[in-house]
Amino acid sequence: MDSPQVQVLCSEYLDALLCGAPEERLEALRERHASLSVAEWQVWLQHVQDADAVMYVREHLSAHPEVIFMPAEVLEVLEQKHKRIQTRLAYMLEEFQKLVRALGEKRISCIFLKGVYLSQAVYKSVTQRPFRDIDILCRPCDVKSVMETAYGLGYGPPPPKLQHWLERCYFEVPVVHCADRTHFLLDIHWHLAPSHRYRIDLGGVWQRSVPWQGEALRVLCPEDLLLHLALHAAKSYFALPWTRWDDFAQVLRTLPVDVDVLTARAEKWRMRTVLYTALRMAALWTPDTVLDKVLDRYPISPFRKAALEKWIVCDSKRTRSSWKHIEAVPRLRKELVNVLVCDHPLASLGAEFPRFCKWLRYGSEPRGEVQRWRKTWPGLAG
Repeated sequence: MDSPQVQVLCSEYLDALLCGAPEERLEALRERHASLSVAEWQVWLQHVQDADAVMYVREHLSAHPEVIFMPAEVLEVLEQKHKRIQTRLAYMLEEFQKLVRALGEKRISCIFLKGVYLSQAVYKSVTQRPFRDIDILCRPCDVKSVMETAYGLGYGPPPPKLQHWLERCYFEVPVVHCADRTHFLLDIHWHLAPSHRYRIDLGGVWQRSVPWQGEALRVLCPEDLLLHLALHAAKSYFALPWTRWDDFAQVLRTLPVDVDVLTARAEKWRMRTVLYTALRMAALWTPDTVLDKVLDRYPISPFRKAALEKWIVCDSKRTRSSWKHIEAVPRLRKELVNVLVCDHPLASLGAEFPRFCKWLRYGSEPRGEVQRWRKTWPGLAG
């Protein structure tokens, strides 16, 4: 079995775990693993690690000790990976608390974003939602003070070219923590998204933020949290790791989200299509009735919904066995996503939309097509 086939087999098993497939389905998948060689198991484990699913698979096997379908040496490697991630998470949480105390002493207000909050607030344990860096939102006037505070805790500046690019494109600057051989980033944001594409009321974001673990530590309100998760998915062209799609269902299930307020704010922020696409992708990857209830009452035109459905379904099939970063996403796919998520009139796609879906499915990029489509859709954001 070649590497792509092993990755597909691994993805099918992960999908079945996350979707709560019946035991018969899981058993059938385990039987297909019987012929894997040691080298193929290494590819399988690497794929699990790339999907941020090591902790999930390890916890599932611990909860079902009667399930043994891995060779002993493979299980030992999985255990080693699990312990390394546990150690890293414990260390990052310790550094997170140090950062909170240091910012509190200087009376600098910050909002903590994404993984470091989600893993502790909406999941049963941190190990169910590993995170790789720490993201915070501060006011623009506090960026320098936050960076100086981070430097005092052992963080260092990023390469100048990377810092310039991130400041220009994503309104963030990362500082690197590299003590004790544990490297991770502290991403300091002063905005949630580019202003030329979205209309985010940053002042309202701060007013609606809520205290967490004490008044000094603040997080986004539930509706803004979901919108920010959707923005983050769009920034990555919806090519998220397997476990990240579960965030949407967990937030809806755990936190008091007002769906009417959520959709109205998405309209105001000019990201109605972004939010719908993210929720629909999440529903494909992690089927959950709480997602279906939101999607059923989501205000979106039938034409746009039908066009998005074609792209979402075909894209999920194409990427299900591939966990690539944004650099590996085909340019043509980026062009289409840019059109779909910017509330651009889809009538301009016309009858050629199926051709786009075909290109997306097979990953081909006909010569000159990207430039032609840019001319076809005036105002297409890059």
